[in-house]
Amino acid sequence: MNLCIFRNINNCKSCCFKTKGNYCNLHINNENIIYEIINDAIGFRQITSATDIYDIFSYIYNNPDIYTKELVFKKILKTLFIKQSYLRKLFQFNNPNYDFFMSKIFELNYNTYQLQKKLDKVNYKPLAIIKNFFISIKIKPHLYNPKLTYTNENDPFTMELLKDIPSKELFVFYDNSNSYCFKANEFRYFIRTNGNWNPYTKRTIEPSTVRVLDYYIDYFHLNKINDRRWSTIEQAYTDVAIAIEKIGFYTNTQWYLKLTSKHIKNIIRLFKIISTHGNNQQPNDYFDELIDINDDNIFYNFAKETIRLFENGDSNFLLCCNYMKAIGVYSNDFYNSLPEWLSDIESPIIINNYVSRQRDIDIVYLINIIES
Repeated sequence: MNLCIFRNINNCKSCCFKTKGNYCNLHINNENIIYEIINDAIGFRQITSATDIYDIFSYIYNNPDIYTKELVFKKILKTLFIKQSYLRKLFQFNNPNYDFFMSKIFELNYNTYQLQKKLDKVNYKPLAIIKNFFISIKIKPHLYNPKLTYTNENDPFTMELLKDIPSKELFVFYDNSNSYCFKANEFRYFIRTNGNWNPYTKRTIEPSTVRVLDYYIDYFHLNKINDRRWSTIEQAYTDVAIAIEKIGFYTNTQWYLKLTSKHIKNIIRLFKIISTHGNNQQPNDYFDELIDINDDNIFYNFAKETIRLFENGDSNFLLCCNYMKAIGVYSNDFYNSLPEWLSDIESPIIINNYVSRQRDIDIVYLINIIES
């Protein structure tokens, strides 16, 4: 049984009602990613000091999965502290302008974070030794022991026998009176794409167990193992959706499943055209090998290249916008989900019916996406 992670406005206390998911029945309609970020950063601790705010800030800046860090941090403050008076008790800035006040809070936390990073570099080795010592204690109960009997004999994700898997790749966790053993990377992938629940019992996995799993993967450097072992295109497109949503666009796995190989080729051609013409040229090597292939792997290769593009979204944001515009031409689902601000990014589009490559092509500039 979990506790509701919703936080009351201004006093910032967690609801803490018992629930099967992250939100109780009272707050089921208040679901918001910021509550999940706060819960991951400080748990159910009430926000009562500037130190609590900094703990949230440092969690955001240490998390590679959060791209728009400043935006997320300020959004958390503006959502939690509707009344400035409560926030001003934590930070003594006299300027009455709210935006200026928010900027000063961000600046204070950012400078503190940068200073902390410099201090960490100076004392990196002793701190790393101490950190690894405590992590080793934390993960010890989760180490695989071949002398013990576990509830499952096979890893549920790869179907390999536990005895045939290197012991450091196996993560042990407990569900009631039973002990289960899964491949750590596969288990983390399952949680990330399906949610915090045991695939055998359907019971919720405690957030503390997930945190220890992350420690375990980092400690044994298992994150260097490629976890993209897709057995179905649905799995591939699930990873695609995760990568795209991290940049800030909304998508859905089912929308990708509607795309044919012809759609994909046309999307790629249009993406390349948008990205290599006009004032904002963005030369790139994405999707270069996919335009003329005809085999079934085009779906998997399209997924891999899309993930590669959006994983570098910070430095290739304009390319990501071009991708979303291109896919919106061939999918009403994507078109209807495009954010309004995307229309402010002007992109050149070549109109071509693709029936014949010999036909003349017209280059035009569109402020918005072409309507099909």
